[in-house]
Amino acid sequence: MDSLFDFFARCHKQVVAVGVFAVAALVLESPFAYVTTGFVGVRSTFGNVSSAPLLPGGPYFQIGSVYSIVEVNVKPQVDAIPQLECSTQEGIVIVFPSIKVFNQLPADRVVSVIREYGFAYDELLITAQVVQQVLEMCNDMTLENIRTSFSNMNEALKSGLDVHQKTRATGLVITDVVVHKPVFPPAIQANYDRKASERTALQAEVDTQARKLKESQTVKMMLESKQKVLLMEEEYAGKLRIAKAETQATERKIASESKALEKQIEAESDALRIRTVAAANKELHTEMYAKIHFQEHVLRNAQAFYGDKLPRYVGGLLAADNGGDAKNKVA
Repeated sequence: MDSLFDFFARCHKQVVAVGVFAVAALVLESPFAYVTTGFVGVRSTFGNVSSAPLLPGGPYFQIGSVYSIVEVNVKPQVDAIPQLECSTQEGIVIVFPSIKVFNQLPADRVVSVIREYGFAYDELLITAQVVQQVLEMCNDMTLENIRTSFSNMNEALKSGLDVHQKTRATGLVITDVVVHKPVFPPAIQANYDRKASERTALQAEVDTQARKLKESQTVKMMLESKQKVLLMEEEYAGKLRIAKAETQATERKIASESKALEKQIEAESDALRIRTVAAANKELHTEMYAKIHFQEHVLRNAQAFYGDKLPRYVGGLLAADNGGDAKNKVA
């Protein structure tokens, strides 16, 4: 058998070998690290966080998990809180399937937040706060209030988280909160479903009656519209007949007046002609003209006779033209 001394010697050699192997593994595992874009690197030395952040890029020296670099996301991200149970004012337990919190940690606040709250900072700054607020809100609300106005919880939770971040001076930005529709106990949900079905059926009947009423009103309006059109057409036709009759009467009046005016103009023309002739004759019929006219038209073919029995001489220019022939004729 080996002596006790030999036993301890063999143990010492094994411990030294294990230690050397462990140090070699730490050195050879990953001597350099790189920080991804959209992240900020935080150096951790035996769990202690360095005060200087590491910007995207590298390489940065590290020794395994002893002198390591941890990436912290500074892009917009979503924290989902699943299956959150709460009790209403009546003591009814309901479940929110999911509550989502949209948030973002600024790059310049990474180190301070990690040193204060650790790498799982969102568990304390977001999840724990949402759970506490939801439990308090449920206790103050009835089941009916939650059913009809649970969407109002979105803004209420966001406001509460905003106040918490300002109070803690974390700089964590809460952009939005979405509370999914809660799930009620089966019996209560069945009751709500039944009532919803009844309301749906009633609303469907109301909608049907409203549609029928609207259709009847539409038909009535169409009939009234057609009647109005017919009345307007009859009125227009009557006005057209009146206008046509008035036009014809006007035309007849104009024609009659034209004929009368024509006759008047003709009569006035005849009268003017007569007056003109009379005036001309008046200027023409002088004493000398009468004698000449008488001699030319009356005495042209007259015969002159001489005799003892005639009281006086009868004759004229005609007799003078015949010369002595007239003197020789005796009655």
